[in-house]
Amino acid sequence: MKSYIQGLITVAVFVFALMVLIGATGNSGGKYAISTTSIGSVIYVTILDTETGIIYKKKRVSYSSYTFVNTTNSKP
Repeated sequence: MKSYIQGLITVAVFVFALMVLIGATGNSGGKYAISTTSIGSVIYVTILDTETGIIYKKKRVSYSSYTFVNTTNSKP
């Protein structure tokens, strides 16, 4: 029974390590990231280079003139 539990723990550690390594090597994003933040009646739009960390554009937009896009119900 002791060797069974030891083997089970060993397998669990290997599976965990494999999942961490697979997750660390995957590239989930592209070169640029777009961030939007709403503070009161103003929306801030920021474009960031994810490789260098440089902010290329930071724009302040009025809430009333911002164009909202609904992507939750879009059809392919």
